[in-house]
Amino acid sequence: MNRILLLATTVSLLSSACHASQPRSSNEATRESWVTYPGAHGKAKKARAANEAPAAAPQASAVGRNAGDFVVYRFSGSFQKQPLTLTERVLAREGTFVLLELTLEEGGKKQQLRVKMNDTPGANREVFGVTRFENGVEIPADAAAYEAMMSRTIVAADENEELLASENVEVQIGGANVPCKATTYRVRLGKHQATMRTVESDRFPWGDVGAEIAQNGKLIYKAEIVEAGHAEPPTPGAAVAASVYDE
Repeated sequence: MNRILLLATTVSLLSSACHASQPRSSNEATRESWVTYPGAHGKAKKARAANEAPAAAPQASAVGRNAGDFVVYRFSGSFQKQPLTLTERVLAREGTFVLLELTLEEGGKKQQLRVKMNDTPGANREVFGVTRFENGVEIPADAAAYEAMMSRTIVAADENEELLASENVEVQIGGANVPCKATTYRVRLGKHQATMRTVESDRFPWGDVGAEIAQNGKLIYKAEIVEAGHAEPPTPGAAVAASVYDE
């Protein structure tokens, strides 16, 4: 159950495309836009050898996500010229499937996707469809668009050299104290050693609670939660979400 990928290789999703269809406004999305990507998220995490860096790719959690739930992550450090903000919001849920709206912002630039995903607790979160927005119009996309967005929030460690420390901590998220596990590793980035710290919790459905990579006192990478909670989806988004499950 993690958000940040810290593998020797980056996340890999199937690049199969959705069925082509004409661009449509955000209130005209239909179920036909979504095509199954078999095992897409299963490919996002491979079995790793003892010397590989620990993975923090998105996986299932024991806690489900429901319509209106959201989280805002901030990614900063020298790996990016400007901090990135990633907002994830559940537009709809039906059974084990959720429709997520993901918005990535950098400076004044914004990228937005909608992703249908298997949210079954304890299973890999398979991606079943992707759409993107161009000039306010929602059009079919493929898993590569989702992969490209998530890869911008990733730093890859080349080798996990040693587990340094592990402790139970509590982190306040959305006004509640969440029990978490903080783990510190010595890792290698290219020819240089660095220290990596991850904070994760089975009680947090969105993935990692936070992570940092520092090298010689310099912050290379930091992922942190800015906000998390529940808010009713805006009316247009709710209508789109409902239409996805129409027969």
